[in-house]
Amino acid sequence: MGWAGRFAYLNAKLERANIELYAMDLIYLIAKRNYNGLRQPSDLYFQRKKVDRRTGKQIIEDLMKNLGGE
Repeated sequence: MGWAGRFAYLNAKLERANIELYAMDLIYLIAKRNYNGLRQPSDLYFQRKKVDRRTGKQIIEDLMKNLGGE
């Protein structure tokens, strides 16, 4: 297999992994309604441990500040 074939194979493999992770995140959204303390599959996969504890109002205020609005 040439370099173009290897690149296409690895690209397809990465795309498939991303689609599977997206599907797991969608299932997580359904399951989190009934179970507390579940971690999102993409957070586990990418080993993200940061949890955002801000309220919705604080998030909106921070977005507006970063976008230059008041």
